[in-house]
Amino acid sequence: MSDLILGPVIITKYCCATNNRESRVLATHKRDNGTTWRCYLNVDNALSDEENHLKAAEKLLTSWPYENNLKIVGRGHDASNYYFLCQSA
Repeated sequence: MSDLILGPVIITKYCCATNNRESRVLATHKRDNGTTWRCYLNVDNALSDEENHLKAAEKLLTSWPYENNLKIVGRGHDASNYYFLCQSA
């Protein structure tokens, strides 16, 4: 287990368009019971799904008030979400 890459995870989820908003990707990271960071990014139809989710994760990562030297080093997914693993650069 010592060879695993460890770090915070950003979860991204597609949000359908509504009467008031365009299609978006929601990126979230729950740091602890009292702190959840999130941001939305409008979907760019010129990009693939994966690229839109990556851009949303990068947007959230740059807004974090700590550990600004983090970078995304891995990606996973399931039927509903993408998961981006971050690690110190």
